[in-house]
Amino acid sequence: MIAPLPLPTRPELHVYSWPDSGSDPSTVFTIISKDGATSSAVAVWVQNNTVSFVAPDGTVGELALGSIDRTATGAANGAKHLTLSLPLESARHR
Repeated sequence: MIAPLPLPTRPELHVYSWPDSGSDPSTVFTIISKDGATSSAVAVWVQNNTVSFVAPDGTVGELALGSIDRTATGAANGAKHLTLSLPLESARHR
């Protein structure tokens, strides 16, 4: 007996909607560099010792991972009940 052929794959599209968080400053990360400069970010990622981020106005910025004041950044985000976890600087990508 031959098994029946499987049904063809059908594409699906899911659309998700979240409330706009642009007006709530507590949902924005704060990144503080060792020179005291402050950057705001709605998205943050790290690649090759570079911290890239999207600012609330949609512009993209970059900072060297080693230039970030981790203590001040942690305190600023902790006050807003946010956690911004940054990896240690990699010697491979200096």
